Amino acid sequence: MSTRCLIGNGHYIYCHFDGYPAGVGKILSENYTKEESVDALMALGSISSLGDTPETTVAYHRDLGEPLEKAELCLFPEYKKSIDFTYDFKNGKWYYQANLYGKMTEQVVE
Repeated sequence: MSTRCLIGNGHYIYCHFDGYPAGVGKILSENYTKEESVDALMALGSISSLGDTPETTVAYHRDLGEPLEKAELCLFPEYKKSIDFTYDFKNGKWYYQANLYGKMTEQVVE
């Protein structure tokens, strides 16, 4: 089973695997700390799994030959219901919201 998440800075990409804070959250906070690295990640579009760099990330379009799903605004409440975590890069820090039992709570990724 996967732990799905959205990653972004106002616009979001989908990540299918390891979306929990000890997985994607840890990788983001340790490796994607500058706007440039976040932009490079976002340019990949939706991803299957997050790597320590954009080059080691498995992207659906680049690596698996699927259509490019660019980063976009997430305005669809029905879509967010199936997402376990949402990560936001703001002011040089990663924050996450956990979608637990329909409640969204925001915390800093440490």
